Amino acid sequence: MLNSRPVSYQEVIEARRELQDLAVAHWLQDDIHKWTWWLNVALTIVPWIIWWKLVDRKRVFEILAYGLLVTVTAT
Repeated sequence: MLNSRPVSYQEVIEARRELQDLAVAHWLQDDIHKWTWWLNVALTIVPWIIWWKLVDRKRVFEILAYGLLVTVTAT
């Protein structure tokens, strides 16, 4: 052990808050300004928009049910 003094629950909560603040600061300073992050966002959203434009609205329930069945079977 590094320290023989017992750690209180409040100290653990404060350390978690500090770690969370540091993680958010890192994300805001480094990750969000990279083109790869924006590419991932676009590759997540754009296919759904294209699918919604091209899908047959009369059969949306059947298409989604089939997709869910395939996903559950594959999993």
